[in-house]
Amino acid sequence: MTILHAWLNVRDGNAGTLSLIDALNQHEGIGVTNSGMNGEVVYHFLICHNHHGSSFEYFFKAVNNLAEIESPDTYGLIYMFDDEHKEFYDEWQVWVLSKNKVVKTKDCFLSPYSEKVAWYSED
Repeated sequence: MTILHAWLNVRDGNAGTLSLIDALNQHEGIGVTNSGMNGEVVYHFLICHNHHGSSFEYFFKAVNNLAEIESPDTYGLIYMFDDEHKEFYDEWQVWVLSKNKVVKTKDCFLSPYSEKVAWYSED
């Protein structure tokens, strides 16, 4: 199982930014919603597959492009869980998007998955 949850506050809705968001929305396997208030627009992304697929690479490529080129004031968080990953099979992987960079960081809230999230019956 591979799950990605992300929220991005997009500060600059220029044509390139909106084109990237639209491309993500059109990509099969990526769910996109948005909400706005007081001039701020936040996009929420969800990818949920049985196995790690091309949607994840497509998403990260678009987010890096968004951060570095199209909308440098964008900020947000990306959480991904992949139980088939050789190293991080029991951890949420986290990326922080801010100041034109997407930086991977350690999760301290939901990892290890087996202890903090998963519910296993006693049977």
